[in-house]
Amino acid sequence: MPDMPNRRLRLLLAVMYLLPAGGLTGEPATLPKDYCRWKMVDYGIQQPLCGLAGDSGRGKAIVSDSHLGNCLACHQR
Repeated sequence: MPDMPNRRLRLLLAVMYLLPAGGLTGEPATLPKDYCRWKMVDYGIQQPLCGLAGDSGRGKAIVSDSHLGNCLACHQR
């Protein structure tokens, strides 16, 4: 099996790519300065993120179109 070392290397690289920014050290990833903090209450976010106003019509179109968001593949209406 001459391809085995290459396969192991690809697997190792894939695992390294998928690790969190802190790796296995357990250190949290550094957030960007413009990161918006949010709090979930009863499985929902009560305020718009970053103080932005949304467009409910556009959101509904994205959620219900499997080519744009495909949200309904996992989430129920």
